[in-house]
Amino acid sequence: MTSGAPDIAGANVTTEGRLTEFLGEDVPPPVAATTAVLAEGQLRGEVRADEPAESLAVILLYAVLFSARRGVTIGRPPGSTALSRLALQVTLRGMRP
Repeated sequence: MTSGAPDIAGANVTTEGRLTEFLGEDVPPPVAATTAVLAEGQLRGEVRADEPAESLAVILLYAVLFSARRGVTIGRPPGSTALSRLALQVTLRGMRP
C-alpha cells in the first residue's frame, strides 16, 4: 500500500494476539484506549469525575459490546433503535457531569 497504512485484508485477526503482532505494541487495548479518552473528558469537565475513568470505560465497552451481540442473536422489536446504538446513548447520558 502506498498510504503507509497496514494492509490487514489478508490478516487473520481471529487468532489471539495476531492483530497485536500485525499492528505492533503501540495499539492500546480497548479498555485502555477508552479510559484515556474518558480521563481527558473528566479533566475537561465533560465526563463525570466521581468515578474512575477506567470503571466508566469498562461499563461503556461492555454495555455496547454485549448489547450488540445480544441484538444479533435475538434481534430487536420493530421500530426500536439498534441495541448497540441505544446502549451507547444511554450509557453516555449517565456519564455526564
